[in-house]
This record gives sequence, structure tokens and C-alpha cells, in this order.
Amino acid sequence: MKIKTYIYIREEDKFINIKKKEEIKEIIALKKDVFEDGLLNLDGVIVFENGVHGKIEDFEAFDDIDSLWYFYKNALENFLENGEGEIYFPNTPIEIKFEKKNKSNLLLSVDEQLLVSDTKEFIEAFYEKGNEFADFLDYISDYTYKSDFRRDLEKLKKYR
Repeated sequence: MKIKTYIYIREEDKFINIKKKEEIKEIIALKKDVFEDGLLNLDGVIVFENGVHGKIEDFEAFDDIDSLWYFYKNALENFLENGEGEIYFPNTPIEIKFEKKNKSNLLLSVDEQLLVSDTKEFIEAFYEKGNEFADFLDYISDYTYKSDFRRDLEKLKKYR
């Protein structure tokens, strides 16, 4: 199970993987509105890949990346607590939905795309990559951006 986060750089009309945080930091240093009134103003996408078991990838449907991570986390939490979790992208009418596929697998659907994963494996990857995203935010903001996302991710540990 692989999860990757990309930031959309509007001025260059390209997506950059958050692993290239130095490059992203240099680009956004030129922008004045990235961290505005305590809010993050960056768009991006989250790509989910599980080999032959599916891929969720839509670079046409980028959205507020900070909110997108929260929305996926909330839908995943609802799924883990209630057997189903759904929510829409922050600024686009695209549905994120988690459902039970069978006893040990979940089904993630986004728009018309489907992915099946072992639930525990998905949670582990989500937790790891969510923390990677939180590290990225810390780095690009010089540790000034305040977010509860890392703390909220800790709640997923009980399901692993």
C-alpha cells in the first residue's frame, strides 16, 4: 500500500511530491499567501496505490491539501467506528467513501476509482504518510504552522 502527497504549484502548472520539500519551500517562499491568518493555502492531491488492487489518482481534482488529509482521516475514522465512512472533498463535489470489502479488507472509492486494501495495512500506511505530511508542513512553515493533525492521527493507532 503506497500513499503519496503532491503539492500543486499553480504558477508552474505542475505537481511536486512532498518528498521534494526543499524545492517546494523555495517556490512558496516567493508567494505571500501560503500561510495566511494561521491557515494553509496550498492545493494538492493524495494518491493511493495498491498494485493490482487499485489506484486512486486524479490530478484534475486537486483541492486544499491540508483539508484533504483531514477529510480522508475523518472518513477513515468513521469507517473504523461504524463500518462505513464517507465525506466530500473540501471544495469539489467528489465523494470519498470507505466500506468493508470483507472481514479484513476495506474498499476505498473516490469518484469512479476503486482500491481494495487490507485494513490494517491501509491504516499503517495512512498513519505513516499522514505524519510525513505533518513533517512537511512543519518544514515549509519553519515550524510556525499550528495543526492538530499529528495528534488526530494518533487516534488511528488503536485500530492497527
